[in-house]
Amino acid sequence: MKAISGIQMNGLMQFAMNAFLGYMNEERLGGILQGYLFERVEDMKREGSALRYKVLDMVRTQTVRLAMSEAMQDGINSWKNNMLEGWNAEETVLNKLTELRDKALAAMEDGQYVDTYALPAIERVLVDLRADDELMTGMNAKIVNGVTTLLEKNHSKIGKLVRENVDKMDNATLVSMIEDKVGQDLQWIRINGAVTGFVIGIALTALQMALA
Repeated sequence: MKAISGIQMNGLMQFAMNAFLGYMNEERLGGILQGYLFERVEDMKREGSALRYKVLDMVRTQTVRLAMSEAMQDGINSWKNNMLEGWNAEETVLNKLTELRDKALAAMEDGQYVDTYALPAIERVLVDLRADDELMTGMNAKIVNGVTTLLEKNHSKIGKLVRENVDKMDNATLVSMIEDKVGQDLQWIRINGAVTGFVIGIALTALQMALA
């Protein structure tokens, strides 16, 4: 506004300029400039914008010019050397790892971390795995092969380990463990035995009566 008001004109042009300055203030002029810049930015977002291509061409030209400039290369190399000479790599890496650890601990201590980040991430991974049939087939084959190989190599050790653990138990503990693991099956065996014995008893009694 100061620059515009400092323009000196003659006659009718000066009158028009004074009228313009009387209407235009800083706020209105700022609004006009903001609107103009906003329209240009929106125009540059379009793929076919001529202004977009002009700006990109200018950026590329200046980038190539800077890359070919010896003074720029010397300045970058000097800055790089100075930074590396004064850079304590071990301390910097340690500080960054400490910072990441603190952030991770703070996030995990937050009660919403699991529901907000951990579980959705795990669910996405599981969905992707289930969708990849070839990967799932390969993983299953490797797991089965690995477990089979492990059992074959350590079969004697597994038997020895089971025997040692069983030997450490007394009769009451062993019976309790068996009841806990196969108690329901044992109950069905008892029930089946009772029903079978009842049916056989009826059949024998009927046969005995028939023979009598």
